[in-house]
Amino acid sequence: MAYACFFYKSIMYVCGGQRSGTFELCGNTKQLSNYTAGIAKGNPYVFGGKFKRAIGCNLFAALNIAKKTWTQWSGTTDTEALPAQYDVPDPRKQHAISTTGGRAVQNGVRIIRGLRAYDDCWSWDIAKRESHRERVSGNFPCPHAEMSVYYDPNVNSTIMFGGYNPALPYYDFPTYRALG
Repeated sequence: MAYACFFYKSIMYVCGGQRSGTFELCGNTKQLSNYTAGIAKGNPYVFGGKFKRAIGCNLFAALNIAKKTWTQWSGTTDTEALPAQYDVPDPRKQHAISTTGGRAVQNGVRIIRGLRAYDDCWSWDIAKRESHRERVSGNFPCPHAEMSVYYDPNVNSTIMFGGYNPALPYYDFPTYRALG
């Protein structure tokens, strides 16, 4: 099951999955799986995932828990025609997201008939409502899918753990640390 959970005002919320979470809570929202979610400034944000199209989507949306409504910030769902877009990440699923203050930093891969992994890193400035492709220097990890990431403000670093790489015949579990 692909789902995400987060805490908001001492309540745990579960998003997505097969037949549970905020998609039932918020009414007639289409079912989304294989997405990633993170919290910034008290709001949960969702990126990517799969409704219908095999390659997934590049939808970026925020959930207002009090109003039980979603707001689409950028991208398109995979039920719409896919336009050429250079200013937002490509459609993807099975990727990871972490949040740092007012920015949601998304580093991910997508799967297209087999596994095609990307090593790009994107950030969103929540105040300006715009995305930016980041230049990552140093010993950047190889492309991964199905990994976990977490931003630790105590060490000003994003930690990536595990995942799948198309060059490896198995899941690996090394931990990578990117300085913020």
